[in-house]
Amino acid sequence: MRPPFPPADAPLGAVCPPPRLPLFPLAMGPGFLPLAVAPADGDWAALKALAARHDWQLPLRWRRELRRPGLALVLTDAAQQICWVNARFTAMSGYAAAAVLGRRPNLLQGAGTAERTRATIRQRLQQARPFVGTVLNYRRNGQPYACHVRIRPVHNAAGLLTHFLAFEHEIPLPLPL
Repeated sequence: MRPPFPPADAPLGAVCPPPRLPLFPLAMGPGFLPLAVAPADGDWAALKALAARHDWQLPLRWRRELRRPGLALVLTDAAQQICWVNARFTAMSGYAAAAVLGRRPNLLQGAGTAERTRATIRQRLQQARPFVGTVLNYRRNGQPYACHVRIRPVHNAAGLLTHFLAFEHEIPLPLPL
C-alpha cells in the first residue's frame, strides 16, 4: 500500500510524493503544501491528506464517488484558484497540471458555454452552495467537450469555507436540452 500523499504530519513545505509521480509545486499561501497529480487509485489518499492538513471532514459518499471510472477531480481554494487536479482531469482537458495550477476553472469555458450556466455556477459558489449541471468546456486544443460537473463546497471543522471540490466526467456531445 502506498503511503498517504502527502503525509498529514509532513512539515510545511515538505514534498513527500509516492514514487514515480511528477510533482508540480504551487505556493497558494501560508500553510498550503505543494501537491502533485495523483493516479486514480491515489485520489482518495491525496484528498485524505488534504483533509487532514486543512481540517476537513471527507464524507464517505465522496469515496464511493471516487470509484467511478473516468472521474476528473479539480480542487480549488475558496477564491476558486486551482490547487490540485488528478490525472484524469489532465487527460480529459489536455491541460497539464502545471498549466492550470493557480488559475480559475473558467479557463475551460469558451464562446459556446451557456451564459446562464456560467451565472449559475458563479452564484452557487458565491453562496458556498453545491452546483450540479452540465457544462460545455474546451480542451487545450480548442475542441469542445460536454462535462457533467458536481461542485461541492469544502468547510473546515470551524465551519469556514476553505475549498471547492469538483467531480467531473465527460459526456457525449451534443448537450441535452
